[in-house]
Amino acid sequence: MENTLTRRAALSTALAALGSSAFAVAPLNSLRPVARPAASPDILGGAAAVIRSFSLTGQVSCALMDPENGRLLDAYLPETELPPASVTKALTAAYGLQKLGRDFQFITGLSLQGRVVNGVLVGDIILTGSADPTLHTDDLVNFAKALQKTGIQRVKGRLVIADNGFPYQREIDSSQLPQANYNPAIAGVNLNLNRVQFEWARQAGGGYDLSMSAPGRIYRPQIPSIG
Repeated sequence: MENTLTRRAALSTALAALGSSAFAVAPLNSLRPVARPAASPDILGGAAAVIRSFSLTGQVSCALMDPENGRLLDAYLPETELPPASVTKALTAAYGLQKLGRDFQFITGLSLQGRVVNGVLVGDIILTGSADPTLHTDDLVNFAKALQKTGIQRVKGRLVIADNGFPYQREIDSSQLPQANYNPAIAGVNLNLNRVQFEWARQAGGGYDLSMSAPGRIYRPQIPSIG
């Protein structure tokens, strides 16, 4: 006679093998899931997990916000004060695109005031800025070449720098070092990011020669002094 073990019989046998002690203290009510600890307002889930996954060292701070309503979506120590990182330029670019538009251009203009007599400008050259952050030495050279093409060989007057009403700031952030590359002065006319380049060249007999220049992409004029 062949013995047949049904599924129900197998289950009953397995439960019996566990012994009655396994069910002696069965809970009368179903257990509630244990709630996670309340998240710190400064450290939320996703951002912290991303930072951990990249094993970032040092101080890290970030915040993700909804641009439509300003609601904070996620953050990791957002109140920590740190020097601005390179990626902040992305926010500056996005703000500029939104407020100025894709076709906006900073215009730096050159105009003449006076009269031209036999190739001599008796009057002033006026350089009018619009806070262009990209103006550099080569642009000024191109202005000089354009003047030459008009037949002007000399100027008996002044070079007038017009800021076009833009305020002057000696530095972007007074809490940062003034010599930091990311903390230059800002004005209506900004040349070479309002920085000069210092060089120390070793002398043959010892010591060093100090020189200053305003390097563009092509031209590199020397600067005798700065005020």
